[in-house]
Amino acid sequence: MNFNSFRVAYGIVNKLGLTSFWTYTCISIYYVVTIINALLEGVGLVIVVDIFTGKALDGNYHSPVVGFIDKYLSSYAINFDLNLMLLIVCALFFARIITYLSILVSEGYFHAVIRRSIQSFIFQNYILGKWEFVRNVRVGHAVNTINLESMHLEKYYFSLFKGFYFLMSSSILIFIAFIIDFKITVILGLISLPFIISLYFLLKIQTRLSEKFANLRNIFGADISERISGSMQIQVEGSQKYHIETGLKTQPSMQRLEILIGICQAALSLFAIFLPFIIFLIILVISLLTNIDINLFLASLAIIGVIGLRAITQINGLISSIGQISRFEGSLIVINDALKIPNIKTRKKIDQKINKIRCTNLTYKYEGNKVLKSLNFTIKRDETFILHGRSGSGKTTLANLISGIIDPAEGKVEYFSDNESYDSASYRANIGYVMQDIHTFQGSVRENLVNDNSVIDEEIWGILSQVQADDFIREIGGLDAELLEAGRSLSGGQRRRLGIARALLAKADILILDEITSGLDEANVEAIKKLIIDLSKEKIVIMISHDSISIDKSFTYNL
Repeated sequence: MNFNSFRVAYGIVNKLGLTSFWTYTCISIYYVVTIINALLEGVGLVIVVDIFTGKALDGNYHSPVVGFIDKYLSSYAINFDLNLMLLIVCALFFARIITYLSILVSEGYFHAVIRRSIQSFIFQNYILGKWEFVRNVRVGHAVNTINLESMHLEKYYFSLFKGFYFLMSSSILIFIAFIIDFKITVILGLISLPFIISLYFLLKIQTRLSEKFANLRNIFGADISERISGSMQIQVEGSQKYHIETGLKTQPSMQRLEILIGICQAALSLFAIFLPFIIFLIILVISLLTNIDINLFLASLAIIGVIGLRAITQINGLISSIGQISRFEGSLIVINDALKIPNIKTRKKIDQKINKIRCTNLTYKYEGNKVLKSLNFTIKRDETFILHGRSGSGKTTLANLISGIIDPAEGKVEYFSDNESYDSASYRANIGYVMQDIHTFQGSVRENLVNDNSVIDEEIWGILSQVQADDFIREIGGLDAELLEAGRSLSGGQRRRLGIARALLAKADILILDEITSGLDEANVEAIKKLIIDLSKEKIVIMISHDSISIDKSFTYNL
């Protein structure tokens, strides 16, 4: 735990939009209620103890608190007796029930709001993040961050929130103890001091363990998600043993760290039991080895003891909250890294049909190295533009620059309609990007084709017929048929036709087809080539291929 962590935590809360005036008002009301609750509890405990221990042989009450109450009520000619004390106690505890109930309901509400805000914001940040950054994030790591680490961060914030409540409650109870008997309270505080200091070092150890555990937890999530996604390849290769061992390689270290964190948590939890034990042990030693009459201050000790035990419970809650803060501090770092991903730049959508694309002095750098340098070419409608080159030559990178997914280091990409030109730095063209491995989502065929757009079924079937996908869609159950995650229920060729159909239904002016014929048989390749020729009459079509491919009315650009 350190100041920098709190600064990072506040920065995240600020990004989540939880620093509004309404939020501060709700928190302020919550803490006012907690102060009232602590005062009600403290005064109620003092009176309860006095009922049983504060009555002297003469039948009168002599404690400072009850003496004050007696004097105050006497001025109003109210008789101060046992029944009145019990009535006051009942009133105090009933009021505390109301305040404590409101505290518990508020805490449940804050839990839900914080959890939802964190998970929603991080998910949006991944979806809206710049591709240069998002492409380097392992899927398992991202899922683990959104799910598990977000839950842990919610617990981190709630521990901060709850810790302040415990701090106020324990402070009020200790203040009441000082009023009752200053000397005894100081003595008990001095006895407790060494143990409180030792907690500081224990929390530092737990924080370091927590950061290591959070890192390993995300590596583990990424390792197993990759292998579950590639389970078919693993079964075909017969490499199950290797991948099980590799996927679980972090487990021994995670187990060791989790046990150590558990030991730290156990030590923190024992504080509430261990400290009273030491205090009573010291009182016993004083009674046995000295001539001091313990009975002389036993009544005060009883009052302070009850308040002190309750204060220790609150202090233990504070220590537990601090322990949780240090335990989940590793998640704070993980979430903060996820939020550092910059969002894509907002561009105005072009509402006119694009007929030409011109790239001028186009240069792109990756990690300081120039991947593409000073490229100049023009892409026209009615002429299929084929990007050809070996693997790793920069074909996909160039297509990403043309589409505006990534920004050039130098030069520019311009889109031309009949009347105007648009710079890709400020404008976004309507682009359909069909990759070699088309990604479909769990849901119906219709949902995968049109998302939430309103498109009539006749239009959908017309596009499916155009890309020769209507027959197999009918075979699997029509537009309402459910597709498995990542399209595992479809063949490669079927997924690609579905991808082209999706782009056409989105009214794309520009189609980018990345290795669209790779791995297909000759009949499928010829069918797709014919489809591309037809599409290029109406749209700008860009093909990416590492193989030499021949298409009528095409221009090949070699990288």
